[in-house]
Amino acid sequence: MDSQSLENDTHFEQFISNRITQLRLAKNVSEYQMSLDLGQNKSYINNITTGRSMPLMSGFKKICDYFDITPAEFFDANFSNPPLEKQIIHEIDRLFHNNLPEMKQILSKMEPEEIRVFFHFIKKFQNSK
Repeated sequence: MDSQSLENDTHFEQFISNRITQLRLAKNVSEYQMSLDLGQNKSYINNITTGRSMPLMSGFKKICDYFDITPAEFFDANFSNPPLEKQIIHEIDRLFHNNLPEMKQILSKMEPEEIRVFFHFIKKFQNSK
C-alpha cells in the first residue's frame, strides 16, 4: 500500500467518524445509547468515532438505517440534519406540490438575508392567527 492510498484511507475513516458524530448530535443521542440501539456493545460507536475501528458494510447499513438515510445521503456532507431536512422537503411538497417549479425558481433567486426576512414574515403571520 503506497502513502497516497494510506492518506486516502485515513481521510475516508476520519470522514466516517466525523459524519457519525454530526448525525448523532443532530439526533440528540449519545454514543452509548446509539451503540445499544444498534444492538452492539456500549463502546461500538465510540470505537468508530475515535478511529479504533470501522463498521463492516452490514454495520454501516444499520447506521444509515438508524439515521433514516441512504448511504448516498451519509456521504453528502451538505445533508447536515437528515430527519429535519426530510420533514421540510415533505412539507414543501405538501404545500406547493402543484407549484414546485415556481417555488424553486423563487428560492433560487433569493439571497440568504431575503430568506431570513421571508421566514421572519411567516413566523409573524403564524403568531397572529
